[in-house]
Amino acid sequence: MFPYHNTFLPPAPALEVEVRNPHTGTAQLLLAKLDTGADGTLIPEDLVQTLGLRSHDRFLAVAFDTQAKFIPSYLIDLTLAGWVFTQLEVPTTPLPYILIGRDILNQLVITLDGPQLTFDIK
Repeated sequence: MFPYHNTFLPPAPALEVEVRNPHTGTAQLLLAKLDTGADGTLIPEDLVQTLGLRSHDRFLAVAFDTQAKFIPSYLIDLTLAGWVFTQLEVPTTPLPYILIGRDILNQLVITLDGPQLTFDIK
């Protein structure tokens, strides 16, 4: 079981994950929020420079205001609660934490216990 993270108001399911550059092996631990509303996983913009990530491709992103634009994507390896996801293609976000989207969440069994402010990942 993992506790909800009090950084968010209200507290949210979030945990520390490891993000690795698959080409160099450079890694960093970072807070990641589980986001069932996000189609895909997003990494903070500054992580690109920190890990020395190279642009891989482009994503067509559609924001809440229905504006569509192409944004660069990057390949990462991500370790979350013992699960390893390799060669994951992700775009960036200006947020200072990772958003874990349904591209990862749909491969896991996640139980949220809101009253206890805990969650489990299987």
